[in-house]
Amino acid sequence: MPETIPVLSAWTKRPVPVVASPTPAPGLWVGIHGGGGCIIVHRRSQRVVGRYPDAEAALACAVQIGPLADWAGCDDPCVSLPLEACDQIDSIVKRWGGEGVSVAGRRSR
Repeated sequence: MPETIPVLSAWTKRPVPVVASPTPAPGLWVGIHGGGGCIIVHRRSQRVVGRYPDAEAALACAVQIGPLADWAGCDDPCVSLPLEACDQIDSIVKRWGGEGVSVAGRRSR
């Protein structure tokens, strides 16, 4: 069931409301991006994991990256995930036509 959740804006770094639904991967939600397309959101940290052209790609990607981390148990994937996991996640995000936003960009921070 969709609900409105807070998601950190890439521009302002402040939470903005996004309509999203939980995925089969605990802790990951898929929502509608304000600029078009869809996003995967790490619910606990409110961070965007990737941005996709459509919901089908976002959901398929969420299912594939779900087993790579304890999404439901980690507070912030940008801090707690090992770089190897981030590299795998980034590769899968790109394979589904997405752009890595928070997790994939961690190495440059």
